[in-house]
Amino acid sequence: MVTTISSMVRRCHTLTTEIVAIRNELKDLCSVEDYRNISATIHQVYSDVYDSLMALKQDKLAALTNSTTQEIVVDTPAPKLVVTIPEDLQLDTHEKSVLEKGLNYIPTRKRCDEYTAKANCEKFFGRLRPQAHFSTNQDFSTNQESSEIDTSQTPDLSEDSTFESLKPKTSNWTPAPGRFGSVDYYISKYRSEVNKLNFKRHLVTDNLTPGERAALTSLRQRDDIVIKPADKGGAVVVWDRNLYLQEAERQLSDNTFYERLDRDFTVDHNKTVCEVVKEAITKGELPASAINLVWKILVRLDFISCRKSTSPETLEDLLFLHVTAQQS
Repeated sequence: MVTTISSMVRRCHTLTTEIVAIRNELKDLCSVEDYRNISATIHQVYSDVYDSLMALKQDKLAALTNSTTQEIVVDTPAPKLVVTIPEDLQLDTHEKSVLEKGLNYIPTRKRCDEYTAKANCEKFFGRLRPQAHFSTNQDFSTNQESSEIDTSQTPDLSEDSTFESLKPKTSNWTPAPGRFGSVDYYISKYRSEVNKLNFKRHLVTDNLTPGERAALTSLRQRDDIVIKPADKGGAVVVWDRNLYLQEAERQLSDNTFYERLDRDFTVDHNKTVCEVVKEAITKGELPASAINLVWKILVRLDFISCRKSTSPETLEDLLFLHVTAQQS
């Protein structure tokens, strides 16, 4: 702020000096009458500009002072299109209403889990200090005073560095507190505010009506439908389960695009990829860091644990967990 004001004062002094010099030249070139007319015109322009700036200032000040008393209007997203297959598939009004909110809609919870909330905060804090540390160390372009660039700090764009970047990051290192005062203050203030929250208090507001809450439970318990997002357009498609399975079998039975296998060849394909990459490294066709291209083979996925997370559950999460539990 001080630097900005000092710069503006110097600029104002420079402009004043130039105006005085031009005024003296104008006096020498024009008659007294012409000089008075030109001066009057200039003063009128100054007056108009000043009035315009003052009006703009008053409008902004009025908007700021009245912002606290104005009613806050929350823009509700446009309802999604709900498509049923077949068209006469039975959905009541509340079920359609909750689906029209979209599968990414996040219903509010009646109570917040204190452990989960604080654990998420600590994970967030754990990412702040490394981000501040590395952003400071890697900022070699904006803070460089001379025109010469230190090549030792220039990112390595070679092929070997590209493969090296694929190496899984397993380090849990975090910079020690005290280096970034603003970050430490932010974390301390954040923890203090979170500790003031009453996690046992029930939430008063709810972004779903009682009918929509009941409809959400009803949709989770229905085993005669399959709910999926549309490929395009953001619509929600509700299939009759039998028709959905028939369509899936029809597409998979098309030998033009699919071939039926007796077993899962994923493990074999992974072994083949490993052998090809290792052979290329041995022959010198790939650098040693290319071993990072080989991923560990995941034999089994627990879909339910994969979908569950500490993030808020969307409608799609809630519906998916119930369907998966039924199939397991």
